[in-house]
Amino acid sequence: MWAKIIIWDRSEIYSFEKIAIFISIILIGLIAVLTPYFEFGIYSQIANSLWTLNIFYLIGIIGATLIFMVKLLSLQGVSISSYIKNRRKRKKELMKQEIKSLKKEKKTLANNSEKKE
Repeated sequence: MWAKIIIWDRSEIYSFEKIAIFISIILIGLIAVLTPYFEFGIYSQIANSLWTLNIFYLIGIIGATLIFMVKLLSLQGVSISSYIKNRRKRKKELMKQEIKSLKKEKKTLANNSEKKE
Protein backbone atom coordinates (compact mmCIF):
# COMPACT_ATOMS: atom_id res chain seq x y z
CA MET A 1 0.00 0.00 0.00
CA TRP A 2 2.84 2.40 0.78
CA ALA A 3 4.26 1.95 -2.69
CA LYS A 4 0.84 2.50 -4.22
CA ILE A 5 0.43 5.85 -2.45
CA ILE A 6 3.97 7.23 -2.36
CA ILE A 7 5.78 5.81 -5.39
CA TRP A 8 3.05 5.49 -7.99
CA ASP A 9 1.37 8.71 -6.82
CA ARG A 10 -2.10 7.37 -7.49
CA SER A 11 -4.73 10.07 -7.05
CA GLU A 12 -7.53 7.69 -6.00
CA ILE A 13 -6.82 6.30 -2.54
CA TYR A 14 -9.51 4.12 -1.05
CA SER A 15 -10.66 4.63 2.53
CA PHE A 16 -9.69 1.10 3.58
CA GLU A 17 -6.13 1.82 2.42
CA LYS A 18 -6.01 4.95 4.55
CA ILE A 19 -7.33 3.01 7.55
CA ALA A 20 -4.84 0.18 7.01
CA ILE A 21 -1.90 2.60 6.81
CA PHE A 22 -3.10 4.44 9.90
CA ILE A 23 -3.39 1.18 11.87
CA SER A 24 0.04 0.01 10.69
CA ILE A 25 1.62 3.31 11.74
CA ILE A 26 0.01 2.98 15.19
CA LEU A 27 1.22 -0.62 15.56
CA ILE A 28 4.76 0.22 14.50
CA GLY A 29 4.80 3.15 16.93
CA LEU A 30 3.49 1.02 19.79
CA ILE A 31 6.07 -1.68 19.16
CA ALA A 32 8.85 0.92 19.01
CA VAL A 33 7.71 2.55 22.27
CA LEU A 34 7.01 -0.64 24.22
CA THR A 35 10.05 -2.67 23.12
CA PRO A 36 12.45 -1.33 25.78
CA TYR A 37 9.98 -2.04 28.63
CA PHE A 38 8.95 -5.60 27.79
CA GLU A 39 11.19 -8.58 27.23
CA PHE A 40 10.93 -9.29 23.55
CA GLY A 41 13.47 -11.72 22.14
CA ILE A 42 14.72 -9.33 19.53
CA TYR A 43 15.22 -6.51 22.03
CA SER A 44 17.51 -8.55 24.28
CA GLN A 45 19.67 -9.35 21.27
CA ILE A 46 20.04 -5.73 20.17
CA ALA A 47 20.03 -4.03 23.60
CA ASN A 48 23.76 -3.31 23.41
CA SER A 49 23.46 -1.52 20.10
CA LEU A 50 20.22 0.33 20.80
CA TRP A 51 21.82 3.68 19.99
CA THR A 52 22.21 2.60 16.35
CA LEU A 53 18.54 1.67 16.24
CA ASN A 54 17.65 5.14 17.50
CA ILE A 55 19.84 6.72 14.85
CA PHE A 56 18.08 4.73 12.13
CA TYR A 57 14.72 5.74 13.59
CA LEU A 58 15.83 9.35 13.36
CA ILE A 59 17.01 8.95 9.77
CA GLY A 60 13.74 7.26 8.84
CA ILE A 61 11.64 9.95 10.48
CA ILE A 62 13.59 12.73 8.77
CA GLY A 63 13.37 10.99 5.39
CA ALA A 64 9.64 10.35 5.73
CA THR A 65 9.06 13.95 6.80
CA LEU A 66 10.95 15.29 3.79
CA ILE A 67 9.03 13.04 1.40
CA PHE A 68 5.75 14.06 3.00
CA MET A 69 6.57 17.77 2.82
CA VAL A 70 7.63 17.57 -0.84
CA LYS A 71 4.46 15.68 -1.76
CA LEU A 72 2.27 18.08 0.22
CA LEU A 73 3.88 21.16 -1.30
CA SER A 74 3.68 19.72 -4.81
CA LEU A 75 -0.06 19.18 -4.31
CA GLN A 76 -0.38 22.89 -3.55
CA GLY A 77 1.66 23.84 -6.62
CA VAL A 78 4.77 24.90 -4.74
CA SER A 79 8.10 23.57 -5.92
CA ILE A 80 11.71 24.57 -5.56
CA SER A 81 11.91 25.83 -9.15
CA SER A 82 8.79 28.01 -8.77
CA TYR A 83 10.18 29.40 -5.52
CA ILE A 84 13.49 30.28 -7.20
CA LYS A 85 11.69 31.92 -10.14
CA ASN A 86 9.54 34.02 -7.81
CA ARG A 87 12.59 35.03 -5.78
CA ARG A 88 14.42 36.13 -8.95
CA LYS A 89 11.38 38.15 -10.03
CA ARG A 90 11.27 39.93 -6.68
CA LYS A 91 14.99 40.67 -6.87
CA LYS A 92 14.60 42.12 -10.36
CA GLU A 93 11.70 44.32 -9.24
CA LEU A 94 13.66 45.55 -6.24
CA MET A 95 16.66 46.31 -8.44
CA LYS A 96 14.47 48.25 -10.89
CA GLN A 97 13.00 50.27 -8.03
CA GLU A 98 16.46 50.96 -6.67
CA ILE A 99 17.68 52.08 -10.11
CA LYS A 100 14.71 54.45 -10.41
CA SER A 101 15.39 55.91 -6.97
CA LEU A 102 19.09 56.34 -7.80
CA LYS A 103 18.22 58.13 -11.07
CA LYS A 104 15.89 60.45 -9.16
CA GLU A 105 18.58 61.15 -6.63
CA LYS A 106 21.08 61.82 -9.42
CA LYS A 107 18.67 64.32 -11.04
CA THR A 108 18.07 66.12 -7.76
CA LEU A 109 21.81 66.32 -7.12
CA ALA A 110 22.39 67.64 -10.65
CA ASN A 111 19.61 70.25 -10.20
CA ASN A 112 21.02 71.34 -6.85
CA SER A 113 24.53 71.71 -8.26
CA GLU A 114 23.18 73.81 -11.18
CA LYS A 115 21.29 76.07 -8.79
CA LYS A 116 24.41 76.66 -6.72
CA GLU A 117 26.37 77.76 -9.77
